[in-house]
Amino acid sequence: MLNLILGGAGCGKTHLITEMIKKDVSLGQRAILLVPEQETVARERAMLEQLSPSAQLTFEVMNFTRLANSVFRKYGGLTYNYVSAPLKALAMWNTLRQLSPLLKEYGGQSEDVEFSAMMLSQIEEFKAYGISPTALERAADKAQEKTKTKAKLEDMSLIYAAYSAALASFGAGDASDDIAKLAEKLREHDFFQNTNVYIDSFTSFTASEEQVLLQIMRTANSVSIALCIPCEGEKSGLQFECVAGTLGRIERLAEKCACPIERTVLRGNRRTKNNALLYLSENIWSFNSDVFDEACEGIELIKCTNTYEEAEAACTAISKLVREGMRYRDIVVLARNIKSYEGIIDSALEKADIPYFISKTDDVTSMPLSKLLLSALRIKNSLWRTEDIITYIKTGLTGIDERAADLFEQYIWKWSISGAAFLGDDWTMDPDSYSPETSEKNREILRKINEARFALIAPLKRLFEKIDAAVTNRDICRGIFEYMEELSIAQKLRNFAERCRVEGNPAMASENLQLYNSVLDVLSILAEFDMGEERFNSADLEVALRIVLARTGLGVIPTSCDEVSIGSASLMRADSPRCVILIGVNDGVFPENVEENRMLSDEEKQFLALYGIELSGGKEERSSEELFYVYRAISAPSERLIMTYAASELQGGKEIR
Repeated sequence: MLNLILGGAGCGKTHLITEMIKKDVSLGQRAILLVPEQETVARERAMLEQLSPSAQLTFEVMNFTRLANSVFRKYGGLTYNYVSAPLKALAMWNTLRQLSPLLKEYGGQSEDVEFSAMMLSQIEEFKAYGISPTALERAADKAQEKTKTKAKLEDMSLIYAAYSAALASFGAGDASDDIAKLAEKLREHDFFQNTNVYIDSFTSFTASEEQVLLQIMRTANSVSIALCIPCEGEKSGLQFECVAGTLGRIERLAEKCACPIERTVLRGNRRTKNNALLYLSENIWSFNSDVFDEACEGIELIKCTNTYEEAEAACTAISKLVREGMRYRDIVVLARNIKSYEGIIDSALEKADIPYFISKTDDVTSMPLSKLLLSALRIKNSLWRTEDIITYIKTGLTGIDERAADLFEQYIWKWSISGAAFLGDDWTMDPDSYSPETSEKNREILRKINEARFALIAPLKRLFEKIDAAVTNRDICRGIFEYMEELSIAQKLRNFAERCRVEGNPAMASENLQLYNSVLDVLSILAEFDMGEERFNSADLEVALRIVLARTGLGVIPTSCDEVSIGSASLMRADSPRCVILIGVNDGVFPENVEENRMLSDEEKQFLALYGIELSGGKEERSSEELFYVYRAISAPSERLIMTYAASELQGGKEIR
């Protein structure tokens, strides 16, 4: 039996599922709640608060990854060692380099790091939708000769096959294949026998996940799926078209396994009693609704000059709400993409002394140690270019004090020092003037500048000599490690972390303590990377290091039970907050403009669909998703909705809407 629980945001779908699970637990009935990956911990915590300790004997909260792990443990197929995301990115980059002469459409882009990331994302999508290189090759055979579509598909088939072979050579599993393997295992075994399965908070499923759903419907006692969409006959809109597509596919799966369907329809928004919030939630994308003629209490729209002012406005609003009696944890700040506010919203919150948690994984490429290593390699590859030397100094990890670093920087800009001039005899030009006479004070400054130059250059020269003398990638990475040891990087990061902790910034302290070990993991990946009889040359080493660092994230966990939650509207599901602050509510920003897929156009996806290759939705479906993210965000608060927008761009001051 499939029970479709349908209704708009705040109508009580999750509450109903919770009550059904409570009843199952009281009867000793086995039950599983399946939710998206990013919601698992929050839902576990919520269910623990409402169920007795004995509930864990018959009830579990799972996501697709956990489900695969449980099934593989019971029936076999568990993989203990997976290829990491950084190693995947490196393998794709190397695959493209090797195949470059054979590629018809993509040969000229094989060295492009951004293109490598896009191709990896496309191959991951093929895997998620159960599409093999052979299927792409067959589709390419059907395409017209000498067309861009045919060349693209032939290239993708070749790249996909070579990339898969590269991953197989590592002797580890690919997590991207687990959901397809899970569906296969469930065809062979009745894991869900005598089990009630509840599925909540999803808006869409990949093809592999849909195959898992098919097996759940085939064997479970009952399946209840909650979808955020009004029932038939009610006022809906473009924002629900993406969910309507998911609903249609679920119904077809149920028909395929002869699973009877029931519908439970919930109406209204029970989350809030505020009439203005209710009206906005129900009519946000309606173009023929009646005018709301009551007082718009609880809704505020703030015009700001730029994103910095938006962040300050959000902080002012949070401080006011807390003074009025709200807790920090009652407030959620959402942006379409929180990365666009990185370094802006967090700085403003710290300045206002507001505790916060940003739901994101930090990219380590912007952190000092990563900048130190990357700028060191750029110095080698650019033959001691001034800009790279300055970047290197500004990391604060080079071993020279701040005053000496400032003097050194001013001196090399003043005298336009670059290239081999860094490696010659002691500098003798006057620091302050172009006079041949140098004062005693300036001679002392010049001595400090030359000492700083030697302190900077000596470790770099030793590093470069080790890289040039290296026979293998392992030798190169050993040289980089010895360079880090020479600079006492580990101790410097520990000292910095302690300062952060004392100054009341435990999140930054945690990041810096993780950073050193993360970079050691990066070096291990590069050291073990098999390039046949080759090793990284100096230029490739810089690119490879950047690729692996970009895929190496530092996870941060909440450091307080009372803090403002901040995240991206597409990923973060606000857990019934009293107030939501939406920042960046500008045309084309939130909702975001949807661009044509750079790898496969909508027309090319339609061509593939003719031959049984179904992929993620095209531009129309993604536009609906953007509208849905706005609808979900404004429907989340129970009391207050505050929206901010920037009147002009940060760079150039161009007016925006």
